[in-house]
Amino acid sequence: MKITFDRRSLISLFTFSFITLVFFYRPFTSGMNPGISVIAELAAFHICTYLCVRYDIKKAFRPQSVFFYCLELCLAASFIFFNNPQLLFLDFLALTALTSLHIDYLISEGDEFRESGIVRFLKDLFTRPFISIPSSFKEIRSMKGFYVVLISVLTAVPILLIFIALLSDADAVFSYFLFEKLGVDNIPKILSRLLFLAMITVLFSSYIYSVINRKLINSGMEIRLSFPSIGSLIPLYTVLLPLAFILMAFSVIQILYLFIGIGLPDGISVSYADYVHKGFYSLLACEILVLILISVSKLLFRDHYRSKTLKALYIILLISASIMTVSSFMRVSLYERAFGYSRLRIYVQFIDIMLLVSNLLMMISVLRSSAFSFRTHLIVLCIFLIFATYFNIDAYIAKNTVKRSSPDRHYLLELSVDAVPYYIGNYDYDTYEDLENLNRLYKNLEDSDIRFFNTGKENASGFKDIISKKIKETEAKDLYEVYIH
Repeated sequence: MKITFDRRSLISLFTFSFITLVFFYRPFTSGMNPGISVIAELAAFHICTYLCVRYDIKKAFRPQSVFFYCLELCLAASFIFFNNPQLLFLDFLALTALTSLHIDYLISEGDEFRESGIVRFLKDLFTRPFISIPSSFKEIRSMKGFYVVLISVLTAVPILLIFIALLSDADAVFSYFLFEKLGVDNIPKILSRLLFLAMITVLFSSYIYSVINRKLINSGMEIRLSFPSIGSLIPLYTVLLPLAFILMAFSVIQILYLFIGIGLPDGISVSYADYVHKGFYSLLACEILVLILISVSKLLFRDHYRSKTLKALYIILLISASIMTVSSFMRVSLYERAFGYSRLRIYVQFIDIMLLVSNLLMMISVLRSSAFSFRTHLIVLCIFLIFATYFNIDAYIAKNTVKRSSPDRHYLLELSVDAVPYYIGNYDYDTYEDLENLNRLYKNLEDSDIRFFNTGKENASGFKDIISKKIKETEAKDLYEVYIH
């Protein structure tokens, strides 16, 4: 069946593309925080998708759909309140994943969210519509007059460019009207905007085309990823049994020497301070690997999900991983107490808490003999990402760093504008890196476009004069280079 877009669908497609151009061209090309534009884009995407696909609107008001709307809104609103680039990038990825799951739920026949919705979304966007491109080109080439139009355009463009160059060089008034009034010198910028508009139009049109096609041929069945099921448990026991003994021994050491603090063995030439201040990154990696190992083994050995021995091994591994998580959290907390806060250290603490929750959910899944749910862990990840973003890590670091007797004033300038109100007037700066960061902060505060409204920038904008003064003072000094940890 050949699919054609009606007038309402075409208007929706071009409206969404135009909205994307207005709100996202500058953030896309400059890397700036899009601010309130994310909410406008999210709303436009949902509305235009409904107008094009016309799914059952009642599904949008069911509890599970409302829950996803709330998560999406929280993630989109984070771009209004905060400016931490790493967390905002993760928020964008999480928002894309959640929206793809949500849209797949709204347009599907069933009443459940499906993990395959993300895979289906990517296929709808990038794969299915472009399969017919070669045949489309054949049809275009067979059209009468196609080559005539193409040759005419290719001939006219260079001839016109030659005449424009000669005439503008010959007459100053003509050149003035051409370049100053009509802005011909802005043609590259105009072309780049048109290219961006075309790209968004093609991608969104391809997505809608695939969704309508899938709806028409009633192919909304769940896509299940096919994993081979391994019959024998010997390979799994060969890996899990020794790993379980190693992790249990490690857990006992953590309880005795870190949690209880009975004192290090005499033969160790490491101080207790060095012992507790190291290892949290390695422990974090081990925790994640344990979760991945259990998730993969549950997929590959799903025919043995009722095995009591296997359940016991899973529980031992998860308890050991939870002890490692607590150990990692304690170590990084002690390290922060001694050396101060940083983004990476606080990220580790949030990940540790999230992994504890994931371990608990995995234990419940093992005890209930239920399958691994990617959707559940994705939602947990998104919720903790929202908590981490709204915690405002940069402001928290700045508020606590200024209280220290020897604060790292260089590192504070590495943070986003969210931290500026808490430290900028307290210190003087004297390095090239400081000057670059001061200029970066000042540039971020200069843009007052309402499309990219952000409360963090608004709070820091009252300190623009102080930043400008610090820039002038720093430029007047003999600057030196410093390595910022």
